[in-house]
Amino acid sequence: MKLYRKQQDRKQRQHEQDETAYRIAMKIITGQKRVASFLNKKASGLPRWVLLFAFLSCFLSTSAYCIYLLVRVLN
Repeated sequence: MKLYRKQQDRKQRQHEQDETAYRIAMKIITGQKRVASFLNKKASGLPRWVLLFAFLSCFLSTSAYCIYLLVRVLN
């Protein structure tokens, strides 16, 4: 019965892909936690106005870039 064997092979491959995806996701999450912890330690001593200015700068630059991309696509 080759059909049954093919189904088992597909299930096995799908299981292996799921495991690989899980391992990759865990490595990404671990890296994000490490970066977040580092940034929290560095930013804990900064005044509130500096943090607000940094946030607004990042927000405005990202917004400007998104608007630029939208205008470029629509033209």
